[in-house]
Amino acid sequence: MSQLNLRRLEYFLVVAEELSVTRAARRLHMAQPPLSQQIRKLEHELDCTLFERTSRGLRLSSAGVALVQGASSLLGEADRVGSRVRAVGVGDSGFLDIGCVPVACASIAPAIVRRFHRVYPQVQVHIRELDTVSVYSALSTRVVDVGIVRTGVDAPGVETADLVDERALIALPDDHPLTAKDELSLTDLTNEEFVLFSRKLGTRHFDEFVAACRAVGGFGPHVVSECDSVSAQLAMIGAGLGVGFVTELSREIAAPGVTYRDVTDLDMLMPLVVAWRSQYDDPVKSRFVEVAAQWRADRMR
Repeated sequence: MSQLNLRRLEYFLVVAEELSVTRAARRLHMAQPPLSQQIRKLEHELDCTLFERTSRGLRLSSAGVALVQGASSLLGEADRVGSRVRAVGVGDSGFLDIGCVPVACASIAPAIVRRFHRVYPQVQVHIRELDTVSVYSALSTRVVDVGIVRTGVDAPGVETADLVDERALIALPDDHPLTAKDELSLTDLTNEEFVLFSRKLGTRHFDEFVAACRAVGGFGPHVVSECDSVSAQLAMIGAGLGVGFVTELSREIAAPGVTYRDVTDLDMLMPLVVAWRSQYDDPVKSRFVEVAAQWRADRMR
């Protein structure tokens, strides 16, 4: 039914409750003749008589009784639909797909999503664990709405805001001789074999590690393997296949057989950021970005 018909149903229900056009008009704050006209139009539209006119006033016909039940249900559902649409329109309800790199899934993402869900419980959230390049690709193709990712990827049309600046650490097998030291320098790693994250997934940070080894440690790292995920990287390190540069939040990932050490002369930070398409087309996304920004602000205090 059209919006006008819904209005007529509202008029009908008031008349049905009052069984008097005069009282109904007074209750609706309108004149009696226009109200009577709307009831006649509704009867014409439905091709039936809704009220029987008696010497004692109005009485619902059998069709009128049936319409009272149907109209109440229809108008109630219309109100519920309207409320849901308004909630989605302002970002209080809807759906949110988040693309998240593994280290964030294991560390900061649960806290941010928990806070978001607490404020916007009607938004249905889905988290996809992806590498950074895949998250940026999924943003551009609208597979995900927002991302929690690394920087260092050229992604036109995507904006970012900082969440965490992570220090770089070295991960060692538990039985490695260098675990005897509390801190390491890059020169301590000169003769090591390295298991690193794949350069194609983080070209900028990969090259920064290599450049630091050459500039500060005086060596080019012997990279024996590049991994597509931090979990795989830590598994290989735990198996004794090499050492590797990781970030401090990597310690949140269960990795048997791995020990972490600070590298005192490795002056590198690897940011985690929230990313989104520059063109907002869903207010739910802006709500999530706002919550993520507030989470960072609270964390920095």
